[in-house]
Amino acid sequence: MSRNLIFQQPEKVVCWKSSHELRSRAMGILLSGLATNDPVISADSARLLGDLALIEAVDPLLDYVEQSPYYSKTAGFHALMQIGQQKACCRIVPLIDNPHVYDDWFWCCARAVRFSAALALLVIDPAQESGFIDEVCENGKSMDYLYPLFSPVIVEMDETHEKIVRLKKRTLEFICAKKYFKPDIMALVSPALGLVGDAASVEQLKWIAKAPSRFARGEAIFHLLASGNGSQHVDLGAELCETDPALYVRIKAAAGLLLLGQEECINLIENAIDGEKDSFLRATAVEMAGKVKCAKAIPSLIRRLNDTDSYVRQCAVEALEFNKDPVMVQKIEAAMEDCHPRVRMQAAKFLMAFHGGNE
Repeated sequence: MSRNLIFQQPEKVVCWKSSHELRSRAMGILLSGLATNDPVISADSARLLGDLALIEAVDPLLDYVEQSPYYSKTAGFHALMQIGQQKACCRIVPLIDNPHVYDDWFWCCARAVRFSAALALLVIDPAQESGFIDEVCENGKSMDYLYPLFSPVIVEMDETHEKIVRLKKRTLEFICAKKYFKPDIMALVSPALGLVGDAASVEQLKWIAKAPSRFARGEAIFHLLASGNGSQHVDLGAELCETDPALYVRIKAAAGLLLLGQEECINLIENAIDGEKDSFLRATAVEMAGKVKCAKAIPSLIRRLNDTDSYVRQCAVEALEFNKDPVMVQKIEAAMEDCHPRVRMQAAKFLMAFHGGNE
């Protein structure tokens, strides 16, 4: 399969002879994306391969994390963590000390790549983790920034080793105790806080839901409503859904309320999917409809498969993954011939999952 296949012109006619042929084509699209010299496309390919947990993707993913010069290859380590193959460890270990990226002494990116490699080993085989996790836990403020960056991954780890227990404890203490003022950090920790859902996490989410940033408020209210304590905060969700000045926040609040049975909130999301002029907000509404598996929104989501914006189309393909209707699969097959590589990769992932992933 040529590494440039993903950039070839779409074919006008699609006629797959079998599900095996379709799967082969989809796998080729995903692996071609992984091999491109583009930090976003390659990382997106790694994300999708990890979500599929494809064993056959382990070697290409290892090539990717070894050779890519981009910080975004943290997505490759996360994919390897999701697949969990022991044979990957011997090639991950050296990357903790030498991640093959520019060592930015002021920013955290190179250390984040090292930390991502260490997290993958911590899940696959803790005995092979070289001690970088202990270094992070013991270095106090000099490494604190890694906790919020990786908090959604860390809080979901099974506590199968003392290093994981220690790291999770330090992470939870940090993200619950500190008041953040950077919007990106507020948005990053919100999913982790929602997953934990204890009293301290809830208070932190309620505080973030009052932040000046629409992105911080939106993430906070959705993950608060989606947490185990979400039903206790319907009033706050309804207030933001009705009165927040940012449509982004209202969409996120409406999605959270839908999870709690507030069916009338679908109108706001459907209106944004079909009528919002801002393509980012259309994409947000599409994403949230898929995240809450809103069957009523399916006709609107199908219409967005032909949206003029490629990111909206990509989000529409992903949002429709919860629908396994064979008729839907035919529509997604057409998206594998989209003019944009990320849309094609998302469609390839959809079809790989539909046809059983690993063989």
